[in-house]
Amino acid sequence: MTLSCGCDDYGAAAWYFEERGFSPLKTTRGRRCRSCKTLLKPGTECLRLARWRGPRTDMEEQIYGDEVPLATWYLCERCAGIFLSLEELGLCAQPDESMDEQLAEYHRDYAKPPAPGFELKIKGES
Repeated sequence: MTLSCGCDDYGAAAWYFEERGFSPLKTTRGRRCRSCKTLLKPGTECLRLARWRGPRTDMEEQIYGDEVPLATWYLCERCAGIFLSLEELGLCAQPDESMDEQLAEYHRDYAKPPAPGFELKIKGES
C-alpha cells in the first residue's frame, strides 16, 4: 500500500491501530522498529502502536468480543517523527512500510514545488 490522501476507508482494513504516544520501551527484550528494522533496546524512546482486528470466527468473537488483539508495533523516534508529520498533513502513512520511501513519495507526489532549501519539518528533529 502506498501513501494516500486519507484514512477514511477503514472498513476494508485487515487490522487497525491506535497511537499510544512516545514512551520508553518497557519490554524485557528489545524490539525492532516496524519501519526501518532498527533494534530498539529496553528503555529507548519509541512510538507504541496498539493493534487489533475484527473477529473472523464465532469462537474468536466469543473469546475476544469485537476486537481481537494483535501484537503491538513500535516505531523508532526518527520513523515516528516522519509518520506523525505525514499524518498531521492529512496523509495516510503505513507504519509497516519504509518511512523514508513514504517521505520520498510525499515530496515527489504531494508537495508543492518547494522554495530553495525547503524540506518537510519532521517531528522531533531540530
